[in-house]
Amino acid sequence: MYRYPIPIMLLLASGTAFSAPFTSCPSEAFLFQGSPTAIYSVDLSTGSLTTLTADVGEAGNINAVGFNDSDDYLYGFNLSSKTIKKVGNAYTVEETITVTGLPASLTFFVGDVQNDIYYIYRKGYGIYTIDLSTVAGGTVAANLIGGSVSNRNFTDIAMHPSDNTLYGIDNRNGKLYAINKTTGVATSTGNTGVKGTFGAAYFGSTGDMFIARNSDGKIFRIADVAAPTAVLFAVGSSARQNDGARCPTAVIPVTNTDFGDSPDTYGTLFASNGARHNLTGGALYMGAANADAEADALVGSSDDVTNVDDEGGDGVSISTVTLGQISMVSITVPANGYLNAWADWNIDGDFNDADEQIFGAKLLTAGANTLKVKVPSNARQGASWTRWRFSSERALGPTGGAPDGEVEDHPITINPEVNNEYQYPPVGYFTAGFEDAWPNLFDYDVNDMVVSYKVKVTAQGANVQQIHIEGYVNAIGAYYENGIALHFPGLARGDIEEANILFTKKGVEQTTNPLEVGQTNAVIVFSENAKSDTNAICPFYRTRNDCQQDNTLSFEVTLPIKSTSTVPVTSMPSAPYDIFIFASPNTARSGYFNASQSRGFEIHLEDYPPTDLGTLSSSFFNTGDDASDVGEGLYYRTSNNLPFGVVVNGTWGHPKEHIDLTVAYPNFSSFVTTGDEHPDWYIDAKRVSAQIYGAE
Repeated sequence: MYRYPIPIMLLLASGTAFSAPFTSCPSEAFLFQGSPTAIYSVDLSTGSLTTLTADVGEAGNINAVGFNDSDDYLYGFNLSSKTIKKVGNAYTVEETITVTGLPASLTFFVGDVQNDIYYIYRKGYGIYTIDLSTVAGGTVAANLIGGSVSNRNFTDIAMHPSDNTLYGIDNRNGKLYAINKTTGVATSTGNTGVKGTFGAAYFGSTGDMFIARNSDGKIFRIADVAAPTAVLFAVGSSARQNDGARCPTAVIPVTNTDFGDSPDTYGTLFASNGARHNLTGGALYMGAANADAEADALVGSSDDVTNVDDEGGDGVSISTVTLGQISMVSITVPANGYLNAWADWNIDGDFNDADEQIFGAKLLTAGANTLKVKVPSNARQGASWTRWRFSSERALGPTGGAPDGEVEDHPITINPEVNNEYQYPPVGYFTAGFEDAWPNLFDYDVNDMVVSYKVKVTAQGANVQQIHIEGYVNAIGAYYENGIALHFPGLARGDIEEANILFTKKGVEQTTNPLEVGQTNAVIVFSENAKSDTNAICPFYRTRNDCQQDNTLSFEVTLPIKSTSTVPVTSMPSAPYDIFIFASPNTARSGYFNASQSRGFEIHLEDYPPTDLGTLSSSFFNTGDDASDVGEGLYYRTSNNLPFGVVVNGTWGHPKEHIDLTVAYPNFSSFVTTGDEHPDWYIDAKRVSAQIYGAE
């Protein structure tokens, strides 16, 4: 902003400088904060703040601020001295005005000015008017409007540019009130849908109202005060002792701003509250150079579309996007910041669907960042768009303003999956239960770990291209601490493209590699300590009626096969695969092993041998109740054929704590003895429901 020089004649003997009035109707939104008061210019379109002065030269906080369009000065109420302060374009106090007619020692946080009339409000008292044109000898009188509203929780009010009405939000209920400036009567025009302490309120020349929330700095826009729905417009700075003022007839400017490039259905143009970033400072951007400033979005002008640089440097590189596959993304940034990104998977022209935010508050570090995107197998094929926003702000939506950073929109083509898929089981999950007291039966409730999982193998022609595993923990009725893993006998660990593995736990992408080191075959560790990962509210998670809670531990792993490897589909191990549990690292079991030996203790489904790292397990074969016969390929079963790990095709109700599996499911013994009687022993019709967790 241009600032007028201060004439020497306006310097007092004390050294205090007087400022001149503003040019008529400045476009800035002014924000007063703190004690002593600092003044900022707010870019309402992006939430960016520019410091105009760190100190107005007066002690105390100046609040209830308004811009007087009659003399082009700012006026506010000093909470310490209980006087009015007049501020000009040098952002220093030019004049102090004493007010008569106000209750003694009363402070005012809410106010605005129009045509020399200063309106100030205090709950419990109402609205007072002060005619600034009548100041005489540094003193002016205040008058209470008859019938003035006095019971609303307003924290700022603002004068509409054309209807001569004050507006304020009641912070308790989020309703917008129109306040008659003559009678003081406040009438609700509707609920805005937002609540909070809105310490600053502004109007634009078209009648749009802007409100800034103190707690998080979010700026909302109310496009129509007669039907007031508040929409997040920009993300600013949180603050206390906050108050705003603006000349309401000035147009909201858009300067030094970066916009996206996608079609406007995605929220791109300024009129559509499009994604936009203030470029002040230029410290955060994507690619080789800072973005280019634009007066508005140039829809469809992405570098990828026009081959013309309108982004300052193409900062996002996306590999081929194929249904059900992993797409690699490369982003280079000059400094640490947060990425929020979206993909229009169903090609409906927006980023609003539940699964379309692909990164949320993802920390990027200075330099090159490589990210993985799992393309949904149910996405729609064809041409679509993505949006990438990088900023110091953690949480940004697909639209609205940000105080720094950059937005890039990139078109993508979602390619069909031209591969064969082998789903095991064809529909639904396997469910496995384990008895971790092995080699002893103990209570044989087989609920020490109950986990459901499914595996999808994707092949190109006759060779495996990708393996996808997902599952969740149903129950942990164990005293001991155990991990969960899945072994693929015959699938070499070296055939997996480790750098491109995508591993999520509880829906959050993990930085750890689930492909276990030291194994010849591929072994995927979902959790090293399932008890810890479930965040159980009590022991015996989901095995006792006094320990019921939702499933809290889910996992998902995508394993790409190296392009240089050949893994025939026919070489893949058979379902239900080798899921197993193992003693959590650094946990001892009295009478079994010490903490340093823990990983070597594994418990598998029947007739699956230990993995390369299960070296301790062989010490327990043929001890306790175990009757394994390694020579015959029989593992983890008793002399009467009871397995220490049970798996079914589908889901099943696991026994309650300390309830023997053969009691909960009477036909189970016949099944494991004969191998052909009651193969459906686990269905609801063949269980004793009183012995099943959650079945009463």
